[in-house]
Amino acid sequence: MNTPESLVKSFQADYLSWNKHALKVDSAHESIKAMELAEESYKKLLSKYTPPEFKGEPIAYGSEPAHDPQKEKIISSVINGDNAIVRTEFPRPYYSPIYEYHLVKAQGRWYLNQVYLVDDDGYYPGL
Repeated sequence: MNTPESLVKSFQADYLSWNKHALKVDSAHESIKAMELAEESYKKLLSKYTPPEFKGEPIAYGSEPAHDPQKEKIISSVINGDNAIVRTEFPRPYYSPIYEYHLVKAQGRWYLNQVYLVDDDGYYPGL
């Protein structure tokens, strides 16, 4: 995870694993317990990629994961000093979302600050 692109790909893989785990937990527990377990494992995921003070958005998971390193392709990457933006596209039959991964370099490594879903109406935080 020495580059913004490698961090993004690693996050996508871990997110996909988390999403699959959350679906299994969801089918094995009652709703409230499943949500608590999914949130706990998501916080652990975020702690690997975000600065310690980061507070994430509410979680969302489903049979169509938001991120998958085999399908989501990097379409651009711009580094400006200690900041970077990696833009990806997730090709799908009827809708191909664009994501912007915003990163910051601190303490000798890259961290995710936010992942935005980008569409014609604006930017929507999703991390």
